[in-house]
Amino acid sequence: MDKPNLFDFATGELSQDAFVCWLLTWANPKYRATDEALHRTGRALLERLLGLSGIVPPGEVAALEVRRQYKKIDILVLVNDDIALLIEDKTDSFEHSGQLARYLEAVRNEFPARKVAAVFLKTGDQCDYGSVKQAGYSCFLRRDFLDVLRKGEEAGVRNDVFVDFIAYLRAIEEAVGSYRHVPVREWGSNQRRWAGFFTALQERLGEGRWKYVANPSGGFMCFHYHWNGDKYLQLEEDQLCFKIMVEDKGQQVAAWQAWHDVLMAEARGSELQVTRPGRRGTGTWMTVAVLTGEYRQADAAGLLDMDRTVAVLKKAEELLDAAVTKRTSPPSTNTVDGGG
Repeated sequence: MDKPNLFDFATGELSQDAFVCWLLTWANPKYRATDEALHRTGRALLERLLGLSGIVPPGEVAALEVRRQYKKIDILVLVNDDIALLIEDKTDSFEHSGQLARYLEAVRNEFPARKVAAVFLKTGDQCDYGSVKQAGYSCFLRRDFLDVLRKGEEAGVRNDVFVDFIAYLRAIEEAVGSYRHVPVREWGSNQRRWAGFFTALQERLGEGRWKYVANPSGGFMCFHYHWNGDKYLQLEEDQLCFKIMVEDKGQQVAAWQAWHDVLMAEARGSELQVTRPGRRGTGTWMTVAVLTGEYRQADAAGLLDMDRTVAVLKKAEELLDAAVTKRTSPPSTNTVDGGG
């Protein structure tokens, strides 16, 4: 039966911190008799997080202390007298300002005799985790968390807080994957849906980065890829744009016009139809042309056809590359000798 969900209201990172702390605290053996299934699930989460760093979980947890916001660290778990688990917990925000490295260094300095596991736990989405891994953290993402919680559910956990949290995460997962079963014309500007699509596209293309771009008109989700020098392609939700990056303000107008002219000329022989953007803006990242019509291809039911969509994007790549080659080719040195 449908009912209000606590985490539809408690959506912030502090609320998620509280849930993670709460569940890990259940790993303490003194709570086993209170709720065996919840204790086993807390223990399973603890073991999974430690295992990410190659730390063998202790056979017996004799002591477990969960600290929240210790030296600005989201969650610190001290296990027995030889393990420290550091968790940076995120919903939709990102790591920043070198915080991950600082937190890891602080824990190592504070507990030099302990083995340290550093985990980046995220229930939202982002396009790349390279900086997280470089900082020495292992990633524990929404699907990983759901896997642990699902096993707890199967083991018999019925606690209302637990039930609400797993339902909340499942709703996010469903929203992110909804690009598969919602007709493309109904996608709207649902950020999670676009994140799911762009993540799948990133995997198919083997390149690209996506993010939300805020602007006065309300912002949009975008995916930029296939850089060729200072030229690149960008998907601005349902629009495919041919872009140029020009940092020198004094060169922006001329660079825009030159690239626009070459691209439009090359497009006359292409399968794709492109047109001038509605307005010519100036700035570092400028749109010089847009694809006429929809780059997302749909099947008979109106659902996304990923293979055909990728084929359109590949044609856009070919057009961009051909235009770049044409623009950068040296002028012909052939001359006609008229005799003398």
